[in-house]
Amino acid sequence: MCFLLFLLLYIQLMYICYGSFIELTDMSDNLANIWSNRIPTYSHQTKCTDGGTTASEGVCKTRTQCLLSGGVPRGRCGLLSTCCTYDRVRSSNSKVSYFSSTDVQFTESPISFNVIRMNSNVCQLRLDFVEFDLAPVNRTQIGSNTGQTIYQCSVDNFYVIPGANIPQLCGDNTAQHLYINMPAELRNVTLNVKYTIRSSDLPRWNIKITQLQCPRVTDKFVTIENGVAEDFLMIAPQGCLQYYTKERINAYASNQEYAICFKRTDYYCGISFTIRDLRLNSDLSTTCRDFLMVPGLQIGTEVRDNNKLCRNTQTSNFNTMTTKAPGPLHMNFYAGNNNDVGGFNIDYNLDPCSY
Repeated sequence: MCFLLFLLLYIQLMYICYGSFIELTDMSDNLANIWSNRIPTYSHQTKCTDGGTTASEGVCKTRTQCLLSGGVPRGRCGLLSTCCTYDRVRSSNSKVSYFSSTDVQFTESPISFNVIRMNSNVCQLRLDFVEFDLAPVNRTQIGSNTGQTIYQCSVDNFYVIPGANIPQLCGDNTAQHLYINMPAELRNVTLNVKYTIRSSDLPRWNIKITQLQCPRVTDKFVTIENGVAEDFLMIAPQGCLQYYTKERINAYASNQEYAICFKRTDYYCGISFTIRDLRLNSDLSTTCRDFLMVPGLQIGTEVRDNNKLCRNTQTSNFNTMTTKAPGPLHMNFYAGNNNDVGGFNIDYNLDPCSY
């Protein structure tokens, strides 16, 4: 009898505490819904690494769940689970998957990988190019008598469907990354590698694909995954093809058109860029055909009113440019149709506040 009374008292206390916790989340903070226990949640799947030479990332699942989802069981994950990876499949709705040239016979082109949205909270895909080595750009003449040339990915190229604002890629992009926006109506995205069939110097790629979940306006009938909170700091600002979250890093890109964003962390008020190599197209006047545009751009003591930078140089440590403009830290790169020069190689470093 005492045991039953104790059990009833315990259940009542749990009910009271549970109700109190729910009330604490009823605040004017949309992000509070992420952690609200009023909304049913799926159990969180722990990330793991297979421990092989490629150190592919996966999720902990039972062997049966892994095989049924199209994954490959590799190693142990706890007592009853395996590390389930998705690096040898052509389609996946997993949190983390890999599009790899491993086991590709190179008898068909293009080779495609279908990324299926795992739930309605997914708002972005992050692609990390663990390895990316395709044929470089080719210099192609425009028309027969124009004398103008451009660089194009005509031998090999990587492209995304749908890819409204995502440029075609080729050459060496190992260790680079990009973001793909996933609007609510989009259920899947296809990654493609189109290449010229040949017997030697074959293209190689290994692309890590991570599905990122955003907070949504929710009600009691909407299911939220715990992974939303985990992904929150990885979400890129809208419209950014690349998003750097560390204080400093080296970066290189060329012959594209996109925005590069940098995370503004606490106690940092600006950003400095060190120009290692800058070869952007310009005419004999001061007009920039191709340019970098940085809001609030300042080079030394010179303030650029148009925020644009274009100069042909191959001099190392040429200059340092800075900005302390308010709002998101970003850099826009534009290359027109007649660009026939290299690109840029720029380091960045966040600048601490002076107060």
